[in-house]
Amino acid sequence: MKETNRTIKVSEHIRLDTRPGSAKWQARVKLADGSWHRFSTKTESIERATEVAMKFFYTSEDRLKNNLPQSTRKFRRVAEFARDRMQEELRSGSGHVVYKDYITALDKYLIPFFGSYDVANINAKALVDFGKWRTEQLGRKAHHSTINTHNTALNRVLDEAEQRGWITHAIRPKPINDGIKTESRGSFTKEEDQTYLGLFVAGKTGQRPLIARDRAIRPLERQLELNPNLKGKTLDEVIESKCEDYPRPFWSRLMPTAIITGAAGFIGFFAAQRLLKSGYKRA
Repeated sequence: MKETNRTIKVSEHIRLDTRPGSAKWQARVKLADGSWHRFSTKTESIERATEVAMKFFYTSEDRLKNNLPQSTRKFRRVAEFARDRMQEELRSGSGHVVYKDYITALDKYLIPFFGSYDVANINAKALVDFGKWRTEQLGRKAHHSTINTHNTALNRVLDEAEQRGWITHAIRPKPINDGIKTESRGSFTKEEDQTYLGLFVAGKTGQRPLIARDRAIRPLERQLELNPNLKGKTLDEVIESKCEDYPRPFWSRLMPTAIITGAAGFIGFFAAQRLLKSGYKRA
């Protein structure tokens, strides 16, 4: 005899179902927004399944009265939704290049730590514990910019959860940033050895050369880390060798750093100019 689905109406807001291939009851509980939350009762007993479903219903009603989400999801699952949304925007051309960094932060740090958490249970203490764990993974305190990337990636997951009703704004944690800040070098004096980086900018205001301060160096050094052909080389060595592998990564990767020079459009690398007697010294 062919198995068929079976449904029992426990109340206006609760249903129990069986599916072909399983003798265990599935529960459906109607939430305040009209959606149905489905879950397994993990039992073949209709009496026990009814108790489990009713307990969830009354608990969800209490949570609603306390401005808490009636249902939630594991962080890993919500992060997958957030990642899929960013990847789709990248494929369509509407996403930002920095989304790739957010996805890396999710996969390498946030999901490994928070994956088994209910997203509604991530609080200030969990964020502090994550910070300690991240320091252990890195072997040092993370830089301010790294934590900013992680925090933005986390906020995209929390945005997803809030939009889907799995957390409320009232319980949403505020990410913290206690990372190491990069100190500004300040102005050069005539007695100091100096290296300036020349940048060619093509944007809405036309084409023009600019001279970048030391804060532009780190994004360029980051490209050395990302390009396997340049592994082991210093920034000065690549500049001196006029390596053709060097400029190419910047055509897409440096667009977000246009804010360094206040320029619209893309930045193309063209030279490093030594203005005084020896090498650049960075604090």
